[in-house]
Amino acid sequence: MQHDDVELGKIEDFVNLKGKHVLEIGCGDGRLSSFLAQDAENLVAVDPDEERIEAARQAVQGVDFRIGSGESLEFEEDSFDIVFFGFSLHHHQDGSAAMAEAKRVLKPGGDILIIEPTLMSEYTQLVAVFQQEEPALLKKAQKAIKSFQNAISRQETFVVYHYFDAKDDFLNHYTVKYGEGMGNETSRNALRGIIGDKLFTAPISVDDECTITLISEDVRCHQKHHPGIG
Repeated sequence: MQHDDVELGKIEDFVNLKGKHVLEIGCGDGRLSSFLAQDAENLVAVDPDEERIEAARQAVQGVDFRIGSGESLEFEEDSFDIVFFGFSLHHHQDGSAAMAEAKRVLKPGGDILIIEPTLMSEYTQLVAVFQQEEPALLKKAQKAIKSFQNAISRQETFVVYHYFDAKDDFLNHYTVKYGEGMGNETSRNALRGIIGDKLFTAPISVDDECTITLISEDVRCHQKHHPGIG
């Protein structure tokens, strides 16, 4: 089970959503979309996974959910006040291409807000048992963010906690969600090794260290050039 009050509070603290035209890139099943839609003037949310978009449409009202990739957005330039990546910049897309597209569709003076897990996060290490490319993808996303170094107006690290009632709940969550139900004893031992003595506590808590980054001012004038990026 995930407690996301902390991340929602960070979003609210970093950007003013009231009256804004917002684009969420990589919305998944709409978990964060429902929060964004409460204050935004309108919210468009895209994700490449058709099944997850359909689930989001069923779960969240008042959001324009669309199938799409952050690497190639269908929107015109200067369309949105805020572009938001919620744990998605590294996921199923090239981070540099997605950031370039976010910059293109952003209105002058708009904001790009990004939340990404860190490499040190317990959650990242647990996911990497099944998705070994996860650390490399996170590094690429961090590099894409760094290319906008001169436009970063605020950045903080915070921790979200995921709680599981018992050992089997914890193990089953990762083997089913990330191992597609194929977790063997080797992978389960790897999970146990990462979580350590926490496995014998109740509830079991998993630390998910994240970084939230606000890129603002005139993004298009402040991007720092790095060879091979953007």
